Amino acid sequence: MKSGLVGLSVRGIVSLALSVSAACATSDATIGFPAGGRGGSTAGASGSLAAGSGGGAAGAGGSVAGAPAGTGGVSGMAGKGGTGGTGGAGAGGAGAGGAGAGGMPAAGSGGTGGGDGGCPASYTVATHIVMNVEWDGSLALLEGSGKVHLWTRSKFTESGDSSTMESMSCGTILPDVTTTAIAGSGKILPEIPNAAWDSAMMPKFMGTATKNGSALSIDAGVALVGLTMTDPTAAWPDYDKITGADHDGDTKLGVTAIPKSGTGYILPPTSLAQNKRVDKLYLATRTVMTLSGTAEGCPQSYNGTANVTKFENHVIGCHVKGGNECVAADSKFVDDNRTVFKVESATFSSKVVPDAATCADVRAALPVQ
Repeated sequence: MKSGLVGLSVRGIVSLALSVSAACATSDATIGFPAGGRGGSTAGASGSLAAGSGGGAAGAGGSVAGAPAGTGGVSGMAGKGGTGGTGGAGAGGAGAGGAGAGGMPAAGSGGTGGGDGGCPASYTVATHIVMNVEWDGSLALLEGSGKVHLWTRSKFTESGDSSTMESMSCGTILPDVTTTAIAGSGKILPEIPNAAWDSAMMPKFMGTATKNGSALSIDAGVALVGLTMTDPTAAWPDYDKITGADHDGDTKLGVTAIPKSGTGYILPPTSLAQNKRVDKLYLATRTVMTLSGTAEGCPQSYNGTANVTKFENHVIGCHVKGGNECVAADSKFVDDNRTVFKVESATFSSKVVPDAATCADVRAALPVQ
């Protein structure tokens, strides 16, 4: 495995399309909001001069915002029907039960509660992916292991047992990598500013999912960040053959990462002479993975495992601290000595969030534990 001085911030973000097959009220469930419950059932007619009975039990609550449960019917007076219950506020809306018709001398029957809401077919999900990674040692780098954290925001649309989704990156955290004495005996950690994730130019990625009962099978698609490729599945090009894209909107091709400095952290050098160091890295990444998991009903959270088949990166440019943009030789040295992570295993957890959730909301919904 190739490893080196720079632990790149990998932002090939995964699109997760999850759909669930389970009963939600009387409708099939999706991984969305809880279903609205039914209202009260029709009351039975009572005998002569007896009070009519009310509607049935209260319906379950509806949306993720916690709409109130439906109410049961009210028993009638003698010769008068009971009032029907109201349905829970599900995706189908709350429906009030109709009043029972009065009868003389027998009581009328109560009405039926309304609002048999189902889980919505369109919803937004926050996902946090945790990769357990390792990297080899080299002349410049000590071998090590750690965790990579990725966050995504995904819009799901279901149709039967299949789903499509549109996703985008919402954050990343890399582990520290430690250099050898010849490279400065320090830690290196590139960080992408949080503000970059909500850039209007941040790319979106399409993926699909299928369900079999409660089992989920997800093809997350190909996530390209900081570059474009005519064929996203083609062989990973050399750093100087990449077509960069300014996805964070800072006028620089690639996505800009800022290496941490001070208190044990050092900036990546542009040569073994270490007479120049870089304070900005322009990154391009590609990530491909599939995911699997299970979920029941209309859950608000769920999790599973990820199989990461591609986790690739390049430094396509850089900026010298106190100087200008890197020349070709500087960029080549930094890219040649980048850290290449090997993914040993990965898991994911997801949670339904409001459609208007920002990337900051996504990271807050599923923080690092």
